Amino acid sequence: MNWRSDHTGTWYAWLPGSRNQNASISKNVRVPSSCPVLVFALRIASAEYPCIYDFGYVKINGTTVRQYNLCTTSSTGGWVKDVVDLSGYKNQSVTLEFRADQDASVISSWYIDTVSFEPKVEILSPRSRLLS
Repeated sequence: MNWRSDHTGTWYAWLPGSRNQNASISKNVRVPSSCPVLVFALRIASAEYPCIYDFGYVKINGTTVRQYNLCTTSSTGGWVKDVVDLSGYKNQSVTLEFRADQDASVISSWYIDTVSFEPKVEILSPRSRLLS
């Protein structure tokens, strides 16, 4: 899968982009067995308050696997990296969708960039290491 651009300058997708709109991008992909973690850069910019009307979603085959509030308290102030573990979909062909739903009040923006799959890294807690 290659949905990449350099998030230091522009973005791959801007959702939804205007009032009272639902927008999405999707792509059929195979979740690699060796790299089942979806990694992407995101930026949330919004004047929406309270956090009850505007949302962003990552969906697999129509099922929400991650939800974001698109509002003032979740605005990121810049690009951040996010990860979604898709181990349950290893080696499967799926429809990956980024979707944003917005009401008619103020504009919320959800920018998506640099989408890729990476290996899953297991991190042991200090206690787990002591028990080994």
